[in-house]
Amino acid sequence: MRIINLSSNLETFRTVKFNESFNVIVGAPLENEKNRSHNLGKTTILKLLKFVLFNGSPKPFEKIKQKYPESVFTVKFNDNNVNAEFSRGFSRRKKDEIKEIETFIDYEYFIRLQDEFVVDNPFKKPSYQGKDIYWKPRVLELLGFDGSLLERKLKLSEEINNIKNAINAVKKVNQSQFDKETEILLLEKQKQVLQESINQIKVFDSDNNEINILVNNIDIKLSEIKPQIYELKTQIRKINQSKNRLKQLSFDTTKIEEVFSEVNLYFSESIKHDIKELNSFYENLYMARQEILNEQLTIVQDQLNTWENEAEELDLQRASMLKQISNESSIQAYKSMYGELTEIEKQLALLKQNSVAENIKNLEDDLAKIQTQHIEAAALLARNIDESRKKFEEINKIYKEIMQKVLKIDAEIKLEKNKTGNISINVKSYKNGIETDELKGDTAKKISAAAIDLAIRCVRNEDNGFIAQDSVIDNIDKNGAKEFINIVKELSKKYKFQYIMTALKEHLTDNILDEDIIIELNDNSEDGLLMGFKY
Repeated sequence: MRIINLSSNLETFRTVKFNESFNVIVGAPLENEKNRSHNLGKTTILKLLKFVLFNGSPKPFEKIKQKYPESVFTVKFNDNNVNAEFSRGFSRRKKDEIKEIETFIDYEYFIRLQDEFVVDNPFKKPSYQGKDIYWKPRVLELLGFDGSLLERKLKLSEEINNIKNAINAVKKVNQSQFDKETEILLLEKQKQVLQESINQIKVFDSDNNEINILVNNIDIKLSEIKPQIYELKTQIRKINQSKNRLKQLSFDTTKIEEVFSEVNLYFSESIKHDIKELNSFYENLYMARQEILNEQLTIVQDQLNTWENEAEELDLQRASMLKQISNESSIQAYKSMYGELTEIEKQLALLKQNSVAENIKNLEDDLAKIQTQHIEAAALLARNIDESRKKFEEINKIYKEIMQKVLKIDAEIKLEKNKTGNISINVKSYKNGIETDELKGDTAKKISAAAIDLAIRCVRNEDNGFIAQDSVIDNIDKNGAKEFINIVKELSKKYKFQYIMTALKEHLTDNILDEDIIIELNDNSEDGLLMGFKY
């Protein structure tokens, strides 16, 4: 997918037409050093691409929305040799309206804004923060491995921790009824405080303010459903135990006959007849009991399936709604609080059960099964990383080449497995085989992040797509910037992807040609601004 142009129904908006390969968006602010305005619209172009195509946040355009609420922005693009358009404005979308275009590459990773370069781990962009499960599987997928294997392993790890916490919670309250009721009241209070805190978090886009209520309603439903699921699973376990015990009870007339033979007693036909009737009675009783248990099992299993399907559907709805969250710090607070709320719900469900010992036994059985699954998942992940390294090695090779040519640093992407089977993903630099601190400076961090994105884009370019980097050569020495432009031009032609960058005019190098510059923005007059007005 390549961008053809970006336009708007705003009469003052300056339509941006893109080159097929290399594109530079230039800002030329006033020369007055005390009053230099960088709010020209360079970064806004990249944010508009995210806003229109990938359901990006409308927050950066709040002032535009207030001034021109009917504004609509349109991106024309070429996808698989077919031209198409996608538009988005500030009005509420219609029901079932498509929110973003479908791609099989994670484009959120390929638009890096200026504040997303100087980070300690270049893979952890602001939208790739939080627990490992929120970002590592996505990065692993981009690096050419099966991200779903890591996601499964991390989910199992979390489930193991949850069960261990639940076991400790049950053991802790294996005490008097008074203490148990006190613990329940305490947890109920914690639950209430957490729920109130979650309700107060402002995390949603301004054009989707009703979603806050919807997600909270879903959370409440899930908190009601999950204890029901646990109780139904306990019932199923008990029914199956009853069925197994029933199988172990047998009534065999031959054994009675053997007893009579051993003591040389006559086993008459009348006794045989009586025994036969007794056996028939037992078989009927057994079949009736078996039938009742099977009916109970079917009823409970159907109930469980209904609850689990509803929980799965609610989880999917919740995940879809959470995609529209814009405030990243609030997202993490929300996820953290919701995780705590889920834990409290589990503990409450366990405390309200009658048999503490049975709960511990069941939980320990579940823990053993999941630990086995976790070992298997870790083994599958390790095998995938060992055997599917072709794309990763290609990505690493290009990354090393960029770092060497631009900064003269020997660096590589490191993918390491630790003792627990978890994966660490980062970059390291070396000199004569010894690890160095060369990647800790701001310039090195910026080029390293840009190099990673470029290397991945080169290899993971199944869609002949684009990559956009904001202010990447600003504040980098001229020689390094020139070398970076040379290698970007070379790679974009070789691997057939579209490259879009922004830069201040004073930082342009002599290998950026006039035809490479697709728009020059300035604040000499409103005509020079992207929107035609300051905001």
